[in-house]
Amino acid sequence: MVHLWAWQGRTVARTEAAVRGGEPQFPAWPAGLDPEDEADVQQINAWVYATHRDQPWPSVHAAWRAGFRRLLDLGEQVAAQDLAAVGRYPWLPDYSLAVVLDASREHHEEHIQDLLAWREQQTRA
Repeated sequence: MVHLWAWQGRTVARTEAAVRGGEPQFPAWPAGLDPEDEADVQQINAWVYATHRDQPWPSVHAAWRAGFRRLLDLGEQVAAQDLAAVGRYPWLPDYSLAVVLDASREHHEEHIQDLLAWREQQTRA
């Protein structure tokens, strides 16, 4: 869940920038690692895990849930034509904000089965 929350923070930052204008204010991650570079993604994921692995489930879930609600609220504030327009934002020149939001949905779908299995295991323990 913390993995989803961490990456969700980048989507929230982009959507906030779309609503308020200006550049996205991304979460602070290790310097020298580029989340847009597939070669760095595993190192970022390892850092996210090492940094947050000891947080209790209720706080992790609450952070993810708050971020998800924030993302939904922000998404409602972006005009449909701005969501769909490729190059609408200078910090997102090659694709639309809708693609970013859809990638977040896909990321959650990618991990949902593992998360549900983990939760089931925790419930039985």
